[in-house]
Amino acid sequence: MASDGSIEKQTASLDDVASQSSAARALYWGSIVGSILFGGSWVYAGILKARDPIIFLDDVRSFQILGDPWAAWLALGLPWLEIICGLAVVFRRFYLASLTILSGLLGVFLIAIVSAWHRGLDITCGCFGKSDNKTDYSEVITRDILLLLCSLALIGISVWLGKMATKSVRDAARQA
Repeated sequence: MASDGSIEKQTASLDDVASQSSAARALYWGSIVGSILFGGSWVYAGILKARDPIIFLDDVRSFQILGDPWAAWLALGLPWLEIICGLAVVFRRFYLASLTILSGLLGVFLIAIVSAWHRGLDITCGCFGKSDNKTDYSEVITRDILLLLCSLALIGISVWLGKMATKSVRDAARQA
């Protein structure tokens, strides 16, 4: 509490940190670009699935993990979760929560894909809409791992910049 009885600001915006050093500024702007690309890819994938849920339902069934009605519920709901979380990442609202959800989804997708590969199933991934091609497991697994690493990097950068912002506010308060 300040000497005048008001409550001091204990956090800062990421903009405050970005103005402090060139490294923080580069990380900040890199995370902005990364968030737009990462979140945008989820919005795009979700729209392709939501546009034709019957085809996506066939893709979900090809994994032979969920039976009906669960596969149908997943085919109807997952695209909208992807769209909402993707938009939240792009517009940086509920940012860490959305990145955490998308990271969890990527983990589940990786497990499902590896499981299908191990069982020798001929699946269509459905990740980015309808595909008549057989799934290239190594390509899909590599893509999902890279997306997961991107998501974890965005989380790490956000947490680090947040800690730096809090530290800069505390240092400024001590000097005042």
